[in-house]
Amino acid sequence: MKRFLFMVICILMVFGATGLFAQEANATELDPDMIELILKLGGFLGSAITVPGLTEMFKRWLKAKDGWAYLISFGVSAIASVAILFLLGQFTVLLGVGYSLTVFITANGWYKFSAKAPQGK
Repeated sequence: MKRFLFMVICILMVFGATGLFAQEANATELDPDMIELILKLGGFLGSAITVPGLTEMFKRWLKAKDGWAYLISFGVSAIASVAILFLLGQFTVLLGVGYSLTVFITANGWYKFSAKAPQGK
């Protein structure tokens, strides 16, 4: 399951997000403020419910582990991203994929992969 999930993420990143990095006159860029808005679900569900919190609720409710937990996390991230983009009238497929992947990575803490292990263990 982990290999399958890794393969799906790689395919989405290669084929879906390549346009985000294209050097064009009308290039698509991801706005950090929009990422934060999506992570907070736009404040529509109250300030206490966020994408990571909603993901944890679903994972505990469904008792998901390993690859299923990441699949649920990606699903929640994608639904939140697409919904916020639709509500703001900014949805395109490229932005949907880009924000979904970025919110998924941020919500799971993968941006912290450079942290060092504690010394002495």
